[in-house]
Amino acid sequence: MISSISIVYYVLCCIIDRSLSVVHLQGRHHLLHALHHGFLSVLTFSHVIQFLSHLYYHTNPSYSLEPILLSTAFEFYHVTMNRSRFHREDWIRFVERVFVALPLGIYLSSPCLIGFTPFFLSCPFGFDYMNLFFYQNGWLINEYEMNQWLDTWIRLPSCQLHHILAYLYLYHYTQTFDAQWWACIFAMIMIYTNPSHFRRIRKETRIGIITKM
Repeated sequence: MISSISIVYYVLCCIIDRSLSVVHLQGRHHLLHALHHGFLSVLTFSHVIQFLSHLYYHTNPSYSLEPILLSTAFEFYHVTMNRSRFHREDWIRFVERVFVALPLGIYLSSPCLIGFTPFFLSCPFGFDYMNLFFYQNGWLINEYEMNQWLDTWIRLPSCQLHHILAYLYLYHYTQTFDAQWWACIFAMIMIYTNPSHFRRIRKETRIGIITKM
């Protein structure tokens, strides 16, 4: 059932991508990324609440795998439709999420990798990609000020909240250097490296627009 949902989601993303090309909008892959991350944020917000509600009782909640598998399906869509624009960093992140974080998170039932971390990955990305889509289509004039606002009020608080939850998990659930401990550290590294990844995407988008002028 879950695997069929992933396949349907992958096919749907590819169809939407091709359909948007007919409309001649700039940055359709940015729009699709924004919609996907917004959808994923809604689905995984309950994971954050579950983790917080179980923290007091020192119990490990069970999480739905659909959000993380939908995210994996989207990663495969991204490779299928945009691999010609991939840099080495993009391939590293693809392997990191699909072949390390996903199987490790499922195997360990890790709240860090399949619980609250996907929300804090998706929420800032959703805002950032929508911002880039608006900028590419000329609907946003001062892109720099908007980026500053997003970094100050969305991305930075998301990183800080994630790390607070991760430290709480390290304190309550893990022993130093056990498998769950390493999974939590890996999740924190994923969140920590996100800003540098998106700064490159912003820069490439800005350069692409300038060269077309």
